[in-house]
Amino acid sequence: MISYIEGRILDRTPNKLTILTGGVGYECTVSPRTSSELEHSETAALQIQSIHKEATGTELFGFLDSGEKTLFKLLMEHVSGVGPKTALSLLNGIRPDDFRSAVVNNTPATLAKIKGVGVKTAERIILELRDKIKLSGAVKPSSVIDAVLALTGLGQTKAAAEKAVETAVKHLGENTSLENLVREALLSQP
Repeated sequence: MISYIEGRILDRTPNKLTILTGGVGYECTVSPRTSSELEHSETAALQIQSIHKEATGTELFGFLDSGEKTLFKLLMEHVSGVGPKTALSLLNGIRPDDFRSAVVNNTPATLAKIKGVGVKTAERIILELRDKIKLSGAVKPSSVIDAVLALTGLGQTKAAAEKAVETAVKHLGENTSLENLVREALLSQP
């Protein structure tokens, strides 16, 4: 399986790049954002996710970093009704860290703003990925990190502390003070 390609760009369209490496040209489907970021470049280095389709063979999808590739893979493997086209639209419309925050904070409106993603699809994405994308994978303000540390200092396991803080963040938001997060996390536990 191909997982990384580096080489000279032979041909480009808004959603495909052909990369020459080792005398072979590999056609990779990319998001318009990836294509535009490589617009003035003569070379490319892409993380690759391959998908085998019986009718057309193997299709390669290229990403500038492993965060985009991981998100694409999560969407393809764990969200029913999301194919490569929708997954690439999501990657084009939102940065991976913002996507994780939208899932963790249960804000389907953020995802529904992306072209090709309606409210029902956004809700389904959040429902099906919320257990796969943990709070620790999202960009967090220091108050969230400190709240988890405070709860573990009180004797809770890290997993229990993260779950309690995640619940508190859903109720109060990430930008709440440390004291309020810890209080809400403690109150939300059985």
